[in-house]
Amino acid sequence: MAITKLFLIRHGQSDGNAEGRFGGHGPTPLSKLGEKQAHLTAKALAKEGITAIFSSDLHRAVQTAEALSKLAISATADSTGVAGARCAGADDSATAAAN
Repeated sequence: MAITKLFLIRHGQSDGNAEGRFGGHGPTPLSKLGEKQAHLTAKALAKEGITAIFSSDLHRAVQTAEALSKLAISATADSTGVAGARCAGADDSATAAAN
């Protein structure tokens, strides 16, 4: 029986975080540092055999998930690189990240 692993990953630093502002549900994008953090996280998880990534619909979370999907998705995922499913978020409109 295969063991299922669940990785909970927070989005990278956003422009709002860098400026000391609370982002809430606003459309705050990742800062340059946040983009680097997302890439480094993906690189660290690349050998974990990840087959699905789920993200809230917040721009900074989707940006982080997209970076992860480029490096961390295993060959067993579907042709889009993301297993098809929907994950409910705070406003019930969260989506699976696509690459």
